[in-house]
Amino acid sequence: MKKITAVIAALIMLSGCAGQKTDDSSEKTVTKTETETTETETVTTAETVTTIEAVTSVDSSSAEDTSSDIEEAKKKEFEPLYDITPMLDAFRSGDRSRLDEFETEALEKAERVISEVVTEDMDDYQKELAVHDWLIAECTYDPGELRVIPKRTEHSDEPYGALVLGKAICAGYSTSFQLMMSMLGIPCVLIHSTDVENEEHAWNAVQLDGAWYYVDVTWDDPVPDKTGRAITHEWFNVSYDFLSERHVMTEDCPQTESFANSFEIREATELESIEQLADAVNNAVSRNYDTAVLHITDSSVIEGKYRLTKEWMFWNEDVVALLKEGTGRSRNPVVRSKLTKIDDEEYVVLYIN
Repeated sequence: MKKITAVIAALIMLSGCAGQKTDDSSEKTVTKTETETTETETVTTAETVTTIEAVTSVDSSSAEDTSSDIEEAKKKEFEPLYDITPMLDAFRSGDRSRLDEFETEALEKAERVISEVVTEDMDDYQKELAVHDWLIAECTYDPGELRVIPKRTEHSDEPYGALVLGKAICAGYSTSFQLMMSMLGIPCVLIHSTDVENEEHAWNAVQLDGAWYYVDVTWDDPVPDKTGRAITHEWFNVSYDFLSERHVMTEDCPQTESFANSFEIREATELESIEQLADAVNNAVSRNYDTAVLHITDSSVIEGKYRLTKEWMFWNEDVVALLKEGTGRSRNPVVRSKLTKIDDEEYVVLYIN
């Protein structure tokens, strides 16, 4: 889905379907405010596959500086994305006689992945997280799409590319994610639109406990990719408002009415003493995550509440020692931090290098 020229080839990692992750050593403060509850029509059920297409409206908070790009996006017409319905029908009925060899192999791989990463004791959030993390670890953004003259790998825009070949563009990531969510009975839609730079893009929305969250698996998988790279969750279970800062939302995109299953809330460590910092960081490293999330409700735990900035951590010997202990590294492993506010509660996200 990338169309690049030699002039902008070096910027490919910063736009479009390419994985989004940049090295930003400055402290960032991001506030996620709960969206006003509105009645939204249920977009999908576990028995329905839905793709939301055609850009028709955007969140006004993100439109101010990108109005021209958004107007251009509204004029775009896209080719339909890969239809996973035949694979889902075959999965539910057990009859695969109507699938071609690529669909059959992709479905069999999806079943193996689910059996490997999902256990009966998991709730829907944990199942979703396991599938997301598997895709990040086992699939890479199609390198052919990143060439000065793009030469896309065959099947990279469908589940066969992502699941079997391990190479995909945004269409491959998002259709694979929707396929496995649907197989698990988790309501999931595919959204086909553009980013705010007017690059065609696709991502997903999932419904957990009656509330909708947004997931961009493609942008959570950085480029260039490499084996063993820590997994990021910057675009996992984020809100409508947060996603719309970089994505052009369609008129049917549901609002986010709860943050209970956001990554920050579900993965946060309640830091009751500074000594627990080492355990929190160690837990993230052991899972090969590039972030550790802290929820500090007692301001006395850390001097100058939430002063977990890069500079403060580098100069505070006690904190540096705990971070080194948690990662087993000789240098300070945290490159930056972010303060996120969710439902009036503050969370600190530490980015581990």
